[in-house]
Amino acid sequence: MHINLPELKIVPTKTLVLHEGFDIKRLNKVLSAIKKDKIIKNPPIVAKIKPNQYVVLDGANRVTAIKQLNISHLIVQVIDYLSKDIKLKTWNHFVYNLGNDEYDRIIRLAKQSGLCFVTNKKIKIKNTSRKNITTLLRFINTLFALYKNKDFYRVLDNNPPISINKNINKELLIIYPEFKPLNIIKITKKKLKMPAGITRHIINNRVIGVNIPLDCLKSRTTVREKNIYLQKLIQKKLYNNEVRYYNEPIISLDD
Repeated sequence: MHINLPELKIVPTKTLVLHEGFDIKRLNKVLSAIKKDKIIKNPPIVAKIKPNQYVVLDGANRVTAIKQLNISHLIVQVIDYLSKDIKLKTWNHFVYNLGNDEYDRIIRLAKQSGLCFVTNKKIKIKNTSRKNITTLLRFINTLFALYKNKDFYRVLDNNPPISINKNINKELLIIYPEFKPLNIIKITKKKLKMPAGITRHIINNRVIGVNIPLDCLKSRTTVREKNIYLQKLIQKKLYNNEVRYYNEPIISLDD
């Protein structure tokens, strides 16, 4: 089968910037896996925003782990962020097991901000990103800080899921506004960040299972030599018929 692979390349880690924070729990899992396996399985998804700078769209924890391990280079998948094939969606957060005081603080902040519609068990943040992305982002980070250490998970729609526990105490569904790729580029250039787990990039032809050894990425050879190695590795996989194309969506139960 003939497959046109997306752009894969090895770049200096210092050229990779995040548009969102990292998730400390996931980061620790990623660090442990990298140290154990000694490979990078799945390239982070990035888009070029300057000649020598890429914004990380998916893979903030992997990039943070690599930087913490002082590894000089990382394999990435480079996409055209403004392509119609790239869709930017938003995760909403269902927060549960809130105490009465915690619940009241979040509701009070939402009402005082003037940026939210507040109803029973729901906070919907207004879509003001076109007007002042800096003000909106400052509020989102302040709001997230009130529950980031509590129990919450991501949901795709605007309806609260069924409570996990009958004794769940207070719960809230926080509905985040949708953003545009240009918003993400703008906040990145301003050196601002969103909280982890809000933006959701839907990308066609995501490459997984490249399995680049850490020894290659942290060696003292040049980035050009590392990319020559990468291309040879890809060609070998193609020659050995090891490349598979799956068009179906995937649900992972061990992330």
